[in-house]
Amino acid sequence: MRAVVHRFGPATGALVLGTMALWVSLLVVSPQPFMIDMSLRPNRPPALCGRPDDARSTGNDATLFTGALHRAIFWRTIVYYSTQEVESPTAAIFVLGLIIPFRVYEILRRREAGQRAALAG
Repeated sequence: MRAVVHRFGPATGALVLGTMALWVSLLVVSPQPFMIDMSLRPNRPPALCGRPDDARSTGNDATLFTGALHRAIFWRTIVYYSTQEVESPTAAIFVLGLIIPFRVYEILRRREAGQRAALAG
């Protein structure tokens, strides 16, 4: 902040910082509650919205963890980040820190599916 004031002067520095703060608050922070609300709503045509069965759920988020396409995008993002941004010794720890929770989730999901199959059959 001091660098901005030193470079542009107090009046212009305040204008630049104020404009940046306004931009971040209006275009980055304020849409977040609306996006969270939209992610919790089911994907329905407008004619079916507002009915009693139109309840919020985490069903949209479940597809993020169960879809093969989402998993492929996740792994490609991790590989890209680890090759571009992380130094070599840190990369192994970084990837391990992401693989272990994901693998535990997969194991628990398969175990739950096996228990459901045993109860059903």
